[in-house]
Amino acid sequence: MCQYPVVYGTFGLLHRPRPCARAARKGERYCGRHAQIAAKVPHVEVRDGGFCVWCGQPGRSYTADRVTIPLCEKHGRALARAIREGR
Repeated sequence: MCQYPVVYGTFGLLHRPRPCARAARKGERYCGRHAQIAAKVPHVEVRDGGFCVWCGQPGRSYTADRVTIPLCEKHGRALARAIREGR
């Protein structure tokens, strides 16, 4: 089955996200529709605003896998370097 979390069902908005009900191909994580959506979504999205979770300075919000973490410039560079290096 597809592992992509959905928030809308047949009758509207769900109370909490659940995995998609479509079948995925053998060895794949997502169904065909959600595989295309996942391929189009950027891996890390950067937005201005927020306060760093480590030092409290104004900074940017980084979103990866639907998790948002606000970081200042110093800690944001460390995150970018870790992502580039594959850590």
